[in-house]
Amino acid sequence: MSTSVVHDHQHPPHQRSDETRSAKHRRSFAGHLGSGLITGLSLGVAARGFMRLLTDEPEFTWSGTIFIIGLFVVFGLVQGLVAAIRTRTTRRWITVPARLIGGLSYLMLGGGPGVLMVPFLWFGALALWQTTWRCWQRATLATLAAANMVGFIGLTLSEEGFDRLLEPRVIAGFAIFAATYAGAVWSAGPTLSPRSTVAEVPVEAIRSIPTPATGGPSPRDLTHPGRAQR
Repeated sequence: MSTSVVHDHQHPPHQRSDETRSAKHRRSFAGHLGSGLITGLSLGVAARGFMRLLTDEPEFTWSGTIFIIGLFVVFGLVQGLVAAIRTRTTRRWITVPARLIGGLSYLMLGGGPGVLMVPFLWFGALALWQTTWRCWQRATLATLAAANMVGFIGLTLSEEGFDRLLEPRVIAGFAIFAATYAGAVWSAGPTLSPRSTVAEVPVEAIRSIPTPATGGPSPRDLTHPGRAQR
């Protein structure tokens, strides 16, 4: 009995609550980074796959594979980092630079011929994640993104012949290509969503809420305002 009393004095409830919250923050931070890593790795593998399918003479090199997958992994980690930051704080001097870095990470996916797909990434991500914008604005951006995708595929086929669309390998390549860039658009939520829906309220703010124990109103007083005045 005495041991439990000493333990409670050494670790007051609010201190244990802070320790629990800190542990949750660490797990949340690691979870967002892990999610970003898995997403980036998956997109990188898919990107390497469609490149091999759409190339007439595919050549496998470890250096090229590692470079391509590495770009997507870094992109995913950046998005995970932005998600972790926006989950933990709403301070604009922290979240705005983080979101800017997250937006610039899109440029890494536009190397070489992929630079023609940067408009698709930006238009598509804004159309998907800017939920506070008007419907016609988002629809316009989505249309521009779709036109960019179709135009890129058409330009690629115009150089090599539209009859390539009859080849199953090419069809599969373009399907994976579209899915990869759609996945990159979906991954931009932490950066382009208007607000973090999981940002936590500071502990100090919760403690400052008046309760019946500290002289604040009880639930019955709130439902019957006249009782609180008497």
